[in-house]
Amino acid sequence: MTTVDIVAQHSIIFASATTTVNVFPPLYRGNVNPPLNETILPTQNMPFDNPSYLGTYNLIVQSEIAAVKRYCTAHSKTARDPARRDVLAARVLGFLYPTLIRMRYALGDTPIAAVSTEVASAQDNAGIYALGNMYLDLLISSFRTDNNSIPPPSRHPSRPCMDNLDDILAAAMKESSTPSDHRSARARTLARDGYRCVLSDTIDASSWEQHPAVRTLANDSGPAALSLVQPCHIFNESLVQTLESADEEDQPRRQRGAAARRILKTFGLGNLVDLEMSKENSDDAASATGIHDLRNIISLHHSLLVAFHDLKVILEPTDDGVPNKYNVVFALGGLAGGYQGLKAQVELKNFANRFKTAVEDLPLPDPRLLALHAVCARVAYMAGAGEILDEYETKIEETRMLAQDGTSADLLDVALSPHAYASAQEDADRWVSNTHQSTSLSSPQ
Repeated sequence: MTTVDIVAQHSIIFASATTTVNVFPPLYRGNVNPPLNETILPTQNMPFDNPSYLGTYNLIVQSEIAAVKRYCTAHSKTARDPARRDVLAARVLGFLYPTLIRMRYALGDTPIAAVSTEVASAQDNAGIYALGNMYLDLLISSFRTDNNSIPPPSRHPSRPCMDNLDDILAAAMKESSTPSDHRSARARTLARDGYRCVLSDTIDASSWEQHPAVRTLANDSGPAALSLVQPCHIFNESLVQTLESADEEDQPRRQRGAAARRILKTFGLGNLVDLEMSKENSDDAASATGIHDLRNIISLHHSLLVAFHDLKVILEPTDDGVPNKYNVVFALGGLAGGYQGLKAQVELKNFANRFKTAVEDLPLPDPRLLALHAVCARVAYMAGAGEILDEYETKIEETRMLAQDGTSADLLDVALSPHAYASAQEDADRWVSNTHQSTSLSSPQ
């Protein structure tokens, strides 16, 4: 399958003995990752209806050609690794174009217009690579989450069993005096989503064990699997949680989070950024503040949550105009095996609206966040960025001291990239607005 086919074909059908799901089109000649020794950005039949988009996209194509040539002629690891990163950066930037254009029905024209404007402002290939690395490190990475940080559900021994769903909801709304903590977010998200994984209808085992009302609900709904169902954050929660940290070790993540939020604002999601940054406590537990706002959370079976965080499964808004309706698409068909009741398409609804007790609205996930998560997943997949991100993140965690001979310079590049992206005063807003004028992006100090 050519790159033109991969870009044009949104998804294919994967059928197994137990389920039928949507999956990303297979990559180049069946490879797991695209080759680094040849260009892959398509140059024909691209979905551009704006001449300026075609002009800036062609600049990226030329940058990929230059990076691939450098990679193929590199005779040492120290020369090959920077070329490898530049190839990846150009591909990430290039594949953003058709993916954002295709997703305009959900995100509007603002994101693709912002990307094209910044590419036009890049002065040379180095500027293109810096811009691609920025979107890789500050956008795509912001929708990947460390799955080791997910806390288990609370099993407080004094928590009462409840026979009535209205009582469970009322307790969920009063779960915590601080409506922005993880435990309260889980209680409210499960109440909104009917104590089920939204993709597979798996019933949350801890709620089923604790509350007879949930067992009754499960029995009335037909056969369903029992397993741990967790709140899944769409945008990386840890990036926001460290913004007010005074810990010196949090400085890179704090800068990265501030710059990532600025990108979301340039993409037209400023109101969502404001919601995530709100720290005001409210008597209304339904309107959870901060990163735990329900617009940023969905309920998922734990292993599906891990796949979602790894950008291996997406909820892609449908283009038929039906609100809160999504196609469920996996990066690989094999990832969909073993789930009972897995759906190829879902329509999210607020289960709590069925309750007799009058409650404030529990907002559904914001379609724009899910659309942007889907964009990041598709771009990472087509560019081959997932494996390289995993590789670098693992090395950064394992490497405590840089090699004296400079062989870990690439790790320093990744680890310090947020410092390079921010100004000396950590003013991410100024940095992003002036990124095309900055040379520090490509040369971290």
